[in-house]
Amino acid sequence: MKPSRRPVGAVLPGVVLSLLLTSHLGAQAATVTVTSLADSGEGSLRAALESLNATGGEGVVDLQGLSGAILLASPLPPITSHLRLLGPNAGDLHVNGQGQWPLLSFAAGTTSEVHRLILTNALATGYRHGAAISNAGSLLLHSCVLAGNRNQYGWGGAIYNQGQLQLLDSLLAGNRAEGEPLDQAKLVSPGGGGAGLGGAVFHDAGTWIASNCTFRGNAAVGGDGGDPNGGYPGGAAMGGAFFSRTGVVELWHCRFEGNTARGGQGRNEEMFGGNGGGAFGGAGLAFQADVHVGLCEFLQNRAEGGAPGAHTDFIFGGSIGVAGPGEGGALSVWGGSLRLHQSLFQTNHAIGSVGGGSKNGGAGAPGRGGALAVRAGNVTVERSLWTGNRARAGHGGGGRFTGNGGAGLGGGVAGLGGELQMENCTLSDNQAQGGDTPEGAAAAGTPGLSAGGAIAVVALTTNVTEAPRVDLRFCTVVSNACVPSAAVYFFGAYRVESGAISGGGLYEDGGRVRLAGVLLAGNQSRTNADSGGSLESVRANLIQAPGSTLGLQPHDLVGLDPKLGPLANHVGLWESSYSLEPGSPALDVLPGLEGPSLDQRGKPRPAGAGWDLGAFELQAEESPPSRFGVARLDPQARHVLLPVHGVAGTRHQVEASSDLEVWTPIGTVTTGEEFQEAVNAGPRFYRLRAL
Repeated sequence: MKPSRRPVGAVLPGVVLSLLLTSHLGAQAATVTVTSLADSGEGSLRAALESLNATGGEGVVDLQGLSGAILLASPLPPITSHLRLLGPNAGDLHVNGQGQWPLLSFAAGTTSEVHRLILTNALATGYRHGAAISNAGSLLLHSCVLAGNRNQYGWGGAIYNQGQLQLLDSLLAGNRAEGEPLDQAKLVSPGGGGAGLGGAVFHDAGTWIASNCTFRGNAAVGGDGGDPNGGYPGGAAMGGAFFSRTGVVELWHCRFEGNTARGGQGRNEEMFGGNGGGAFGGAGLAFQADVHVGLCEFLQNRAEGGAPGAHTDFIFGGSIGVAGPGEGGALSVWGGSLRLHQSLFQTNHAIGSVGGGSKNGGAGAPGRGGALAVRAGNVTVERSLWTGNRARAGHGGGGRFTGNGGAGLGGGVAGLGGELQMENCTLSDNQAQGGDTPEGAAAAGTPGLSAGGAIAVVALTTNVTEAPRVDLRFCTVVSNACVPSAAVYFFGAYRVESGAISGGGLYEDGGRVRLAGVLLAGNQSRTNADSGGSLESVRANLIQAPGSTLGLQPHDLVGLDPKLGPLANHVGLWESSYSLEPGSPALDVLPGLEGPSLDQRGKPRPAGAGWDLGAFELQAEESPPSRFGVARLDPQARHVLLPVHGVAGTRHQVEASSDLEVWTPIGTVTTGEEFQEAVNAGPRFYRLRAL
């Protein structure tokens, strides 16, 4: 089994500990020992389950003496008793559905545990939910592997839960939930491909807690649209690793890596092409649940919109299907609440599909929220790092009249509705990229917008009550970018162009954005390098290059170099943040403010006369001693100029010597200023003494 990755000294909340560490079953439970790897017969797993179901009560199924694989020839019986399944300590016993059968089902009212088993190669069909496990009771999975399981047209590639589910020290890898494709026989009413929901886990109701688990390479895939002459849309894909519909979800010390939500493909028709399915939440989607995520890592997850169908009548033409959007490369929130803290979001992607190509090209689809997209609900984010994420829109389709490129919005985060509060977060090296459009024989479309290299706040509707509301407090937004569309070929036509590019750090269009103690610097965009749109400045912020940004106040620091150190790693990767160099204008800016008590790294705030701007609070022990910088000579006035670096606001006495033995006070200076003295003949040395 994979080793524990929990940091030394890390403690889960008491409610999680009490659930995870308390055994469900009594000490007097009957024990049935499984001695055979056979599918059925004496000593088999099937016989043990049938026996305990018949007697009821509590039981232990002991498989610790086995290794190898139990190859199922039919589904196992549903579990209606309270039991504990104990696999071998080596963790090398497989329960294998042979790509034909589902595995374990736990009835309502049961209390069960599964330890050290590998549940693999299960198949659920006929709209059954949960290929490896369907749970309506209270279930603990400890040190288990659920890998290579598949659900065709039901919910949950590996697990379906509507009870109380706990996952501890387990791996879920390569599981898949597929939406149903729409075949010709079912084209009796408008519809399309079915949605793929919850590549590894579909949490329907109740409570789901996962601790120290890895979710790797799982996928939710939307079903394709109807056959030719149907022109029906592809299905949506939601939650590459998990989909949480209602109830409560707690995720602690988990790793989500390489999971995918991929929309279904729209089908072709003589006059009308089907739409491509949207993809939402490459790692997970929160629908109406109360979700709490802490100390987790989201790496290389993807939400990829499905390709549209096209009409096939090249003489008269017809409508191209709409390309599928990609939204929330790691997480997508559609309602309920999400509390997220001390987590890492790195190299996740939201990718809109390319527009359909035919006589008239279709528009490329948007890519929104490279790591996180919020459509509705209430989301709070604290002390987290967002780096290397991408929102990339699809190119327009080729044809005589070519399609418009899609909009790339929010390389790291997209606020599209609901409420989002971010505090003590660093966003760096995220990118938003709009789609291009090819040349057209009659007319070319318009390249797509690239906006919000780190964060885009864009309303999806004109209804003001549904407009996004975003609050940023003490966040550092540095070195993000809005980038031009890549050059592409369509039907031999070559085009290099890009649409509007605005807000390399932050972009607003139709939402409310409030800033307090935020640091935006070093971001890149054709216009409004650090921020674009209309903002509400609640407290002082530092914005190095705001361009035409509206809503800035006299208390904001505009056009200043924040003097940042490198992006430094601290205890956990999510605690990496840009340090502030001595003399930074972002130091001690907000005295008397009721700000956060900790910075992104967990260091006390404030550490000086006031709160520092951004996610980093410079501590006294981190401040180097005051020193002179490189001396400069004013050739006209014949003065030597000595810049002083060190702790901001510190007063010093300047002393001079010609022999390094006798030192004479010659004046005072404050850190951040320059000391000047007329040039004297002979050698001259200087030193500082704090006052």
